[in-house]
Amino acid sequence: MHCAQCGESLAAGHRFCPQCAAPVPGASAAPARLHIDELSANCHHCGQEGRYGDLRRCGVCHERFCVTCVAECSECKEAACPACILECTTCGKVGCADDWEHCESCHARAMCKEHAEYCSDCGYPACRQCLSPCKKCGDDVCGMCVEEGHGTAK
Repeated sequence: MHCAQCGESLAAGHRFCPQCAAPVPGASAAPARLHIDELSANCHHCGQEGRYGDLRRCGVCHERFCVTCVAECSECKEAACPACILECTTCGKVGCADDWEHCESCHARAMCKEHAEYCSDCGYPACRQCLSPCKKCGDDVCGMCVEEGHGTAK
């Protein structure tokens, strides 16, 4: 088979001539392209199937969720999934994990910006239960800093 325009030899399956780029008569059309929003996907939380474009992306973990499983963070107003929504252990306000501080000592408590406390020695966030006054200087230090020799807590 040869190109009708320039005479270049064509291999089977060519849609255009490699020499002059002329379309090859009778060549199959390009495969139809799918838009990502037309694909189906499942909600990462409940498993409900829906169109990929209709699922919302969690701003923290970046997984896709259906509109019934996703919530809005009270702080940043971004979509967040149930696993990434935390409640402040002090005031009960709900927000996403990116906007809350986590206690570095116990790793169990989350604190909103208004209730976050910080160790005066290392500067890391710590919950009120994990902070204690240093016997030497009186500053509030976390349990890890006390263990590392900052001083003995009262």
